[in-house]
Amino acid sequence: DTQALIPGDFQNESRPPEEFNARDVIAAYYAVIELIDDNIGRLLAALEETGQRENTVIIFTSDHGDMLGDHGLLLKGCRFYEGLVRVPLIISWPGHFPAPEEPESEENVEDNGSSDEEEHTAEDAQAGAQEESSPPHPAGFISDALVELVDIAPTLLELAGQPVPLRMQGKSLLPILRGESPPDHHRDFVRCEFYRALNPDVPGRVQYEGSYATMYRDTRHKIVVYHGHEQGELYDLENDPGEFENLWNDPSHAGLRFDLVRRNFDALAFSVDPGPPQVTPF
Repeated sequence: DTQALIPGDFQNESRPPEEFNARDVIAAYYAVIELIDDNIGRLLAALEETGQRENTVIIFTSDHGDMLGDHGLLLKGCRFYEGLVRVPLIISWPGHFPAPEEPESEENVEDNGSSDEEEHTAEDAQAGAQEESSPPHPAGFISDALVELVDIAPTLLELAGQPVPLRMQGKSLLPILRGESPPDHHRDFVRCEFYRALNPDVPGRVQYEGSYATMYRDTRHKIVVYHGHEQGELYDLENDPGEFENLWNDPSHAGLRFDLVRRNFDALAFSVDPGPPQVTPF
């Protein structure tokens, strides 16, 4: 019974294995990854052959991931697990993001990376903060900084030498790419939103019920609010990186839950499009 894996879940009805072949879904996902890899290689080869590689900014990312069986779930949907919301972001522009000189000795490098992150590797140690007199990270570094996809647009505008509109919500990544700011910090938190997320409560209805869900995540905690529903999710990512222990109803975390919900609503208020700039005083 797959529903037993997510007791009290109000989003999905369980599907018996004979109705949904998980292996086919996973195999298709891996096949698509290989297809993308092959075609990105063709694109890069064409840029090299035509002499355009050093004049082309390459940004590789995705809108979301896939559950692929994690937490007994497949595909996507109104979920905010790391496997769905934590996606790759690779930026490359040869010759434009300078690499600093190698440190004279290991004593000059301080590893300020977060060793508890799943994707933390030996390269992260090189991306740690160095002495203030030298650039903070080398080319090809891996960053654990929190980033939102809305940050791509202002980054591209700055790379093109264009001004970033004041009303744009994103934050340029150029200071990190150029080594002008620490590689492990860009935002204090990130948010995700899902509109019209949940299946209808009334049998036979086709349209979604118009539900709405938001996620707020900082470097330690993640909270998910299903607006209009009593259920929610709260995870301590440092002690529970797999997001198996939902602390939403834990009395000992009630204060933290309240604080994160407040922070989520504050961030939501500032994410609303402010509209045209004011040109005359009220």
